[in-house]
Amino acid sequence: MRTLPPIPFDREPVSNAPITELDMDLVFQTMQTGYNLGRFTLADVPGLTPELMRDDAMAMRYLDRFNGVTQVEHRMVPTVAGVLAFTHAPDKWIPEVFPDDLPLTLELLLSAQFARNPGLAMFLFHRG
Repeated sequence: MRTLPPIPFDREPVSNAPITELDMDLVFQTMQTGYNLGRFTLADVPGLTPELMRDDAMAMRYLDRFNGVTQVEHRMVPTVAGVLAFTHAPDKWIPEVFPDDLPLTLELLLSAQFARNPGLAMFLFHRG
């Protein structure tokens, strides 16, 4: 029997977080910035055009393509990366990620998120 590799932590679903918790304006901004910087092309997200950069359906495709959302039991839910990058209160949805002894790198990422730094979303969604 073939075993599947474990899902990376940032791609784990956060089933208790409703998709409506995602800040779509920040998603749109991240999409536009990523596109402008050449971090992804329109071909990476089927159906995306420059005119549709602020379309909710295209944003969901973008999030799905770059692992910001995933399907769980026939519904889309944010992933850990989606919650960290695009919600206003990630600790509400994934409190186990916020212990007192956070590693410095995660602490810096979280402080960037709380400062509403779109660079965090760029890091999480367009590594490379």
